Amino acid sequence: EGFAAHSLFHMDGKELFRLTARHFNGFVDALLERAGWRRDDVDLVVPHQASPFALAHIARQTGFAPQKLVDISARFGNQIAASMPFALDVARREGRVAAGMKLLFLGTSAGVSFGGMALEV
Repeated sequence: EGFAAHSLFHMDGKELFRLTARHFNGFVDALLERAGWRRDDVDLVVPHQASPFALAHIARQTGFAPQKLVDISARFGNQIAASMPFALDVARREGRVAAGMKLLFLGTSAGVSFGGMALEV
């Protein structure tokens, strides 16, 4: 009881969704500013995607056109921590990545943390 009571993960999905909705766009803006990019400069967005719903929400919230987002969740399911490198590989194999392109990697995780990388290939 002692150890087991403290070893389970608990997540309040609704509250985390609200927090993400409130702060994620500011995170993306700061990342783009640090890279010296505007949203229009981004050729491809490689997001972490736990579900098709989460991907649609990222598209709506950030304002990136759906065709700029690499969508793997509907075809391959939740890839958990491998979703971004897997999505990048899928995009590369589909011919969507070329030299000189600007890629924006966007990640979130349970407990609400954001991560990102602006990469020119």
